[in-house]
Amino acid sequence: MKTSAKNIKRSKFIGLETISFILRPIHTSLISLLIIRLFDIDLWGKFVVFLVGVELLTTLLNWGQKPFLIRAFSLKPSDIGDCWGKTTYSRISILILIVFLLWLIPVFQPYFFPLLLWTSFKWFSFLFDSIIQFYRKYWWSISAEIVAISSAVLSVFFFSEEMNLEVLIYIFAFSAIAKFIVLSPLLREWKVPSLSITGIKKDLQLSFPFFALSIAGLVQTKGDLYVAAYLLPEQDLAAYQVIIGFLLLGQTFSAIILGPFQKNIYRWQGNDFSSLKKLYLKIGFISTVLLSIGLYFGLQYIYLIDLNLWHLLLFFAYLFPLYTYLIESQILLKHKNEKQLLHYNLIAAVCNIVIGLLLVSWYGIFGALLSGIICRLVLAKLVVGRSKIIRNGSDI
Repeated sequence: MKTSAKNIKRSKFIGLETISFILRPIHTSLISLLIIRLFDIDLWGKFVVFLVGVELLTTLLNWGQKPFLIRAFSLKPSDIGDCWGKTTYSRISILILIVFLLWLIPVFQPYFFPLLLWTSFKWFSFLFDSIIQFYRKYWWSISAEIVAISSAVLSVFFFSEEMNLEVLIYIFAFSAIAKFIVLSPLLREWKVPSLSITGIKKDLQLSFPFFALSIAGLVQTKGDLYVAAYLLPEQDLAAYQVIIGFLLLGQTFSAIILGPFQKNIYRWQGNDFSSLKKLYLKIGFISTVLLSIGLYFGLQYIYLIDLNLWHLLLFFAYLFPLYTYLIESQILLKHKNEKQLLHYNLIAAVCNIVIGLLLVSWYGIFGALLSGIICRLVLAKLVVGRSKIIRNGSDI
């Protein structure tokens, strides 16, 4: 009974974390649907450049904050408030840099104030991620995301008569502020630290490996979108952002499926691993087929994006490779190959950018999808190859 109750509780937390994680991309996808259907697809295409820019800026501002803090909280649970405060203060220097970037980059200059609001409060909201995950306060996260989505949707209708690019940026800024307000009671854990220049430098240095992993992972997964934002016309860019948003959301199912078995990977032996991999690939194949078909018809009939059957095949090829190497990536982590995994992600990220620059120029959206597929196949080849070497050298 105790084991059963523990499993039920664990499943509840996994379910809540999954809902919390999925709500974030749904926020952007829902607003994109409203803008495309109620106004103009070109407006969303213009906005994607700012969406990509703010994502990169907040990744820089976070500087690997969440994984760094979760590790720090686990090692010193009595110093959570002080550690959280030090990490927050150390990133204020990066915030100053971002203010200058928003002021100096020509495309951002006309929208400096709403972009600064959006970037700042998006970062403020991210400050709570480590606290939410460590204490498993997923209802806070879910409530905040629902409020943010609701405020954004209501704002779209409220400002429908004067909708333009600046208003759309303000809508995302207001939704970030609404999310922060909901989460702000959690600040009771936060403590004002005593900091020095040396302390700030040390904190940024210690969290740099996590920042490097986050940047490599971001470019590896979204490098094709960044290239598309640079090369595609606004209408095609709007369509591709919607497509890639749902494809990345679809990829989360691979991690959700693996979640209940993740701890066991560190204990199982060779035959157990092979059985799990075969089962995982079968589930992955079926779920990828269903997701690809659902996405194909949803984009055509809900978003009114013109597709053909080649897109259906590309959706499958984009989603399935993750199932071929996700378990192996856990094997690398088990055997302390984190640097090797970072190296592989960097290789895949560079491939995504370089190949994307060629293929997007020639084939547009098809080229962007092909670039993402090739990047994932390269990463799969590298990770699976390294996993085989590890498993041949020692038992799992």
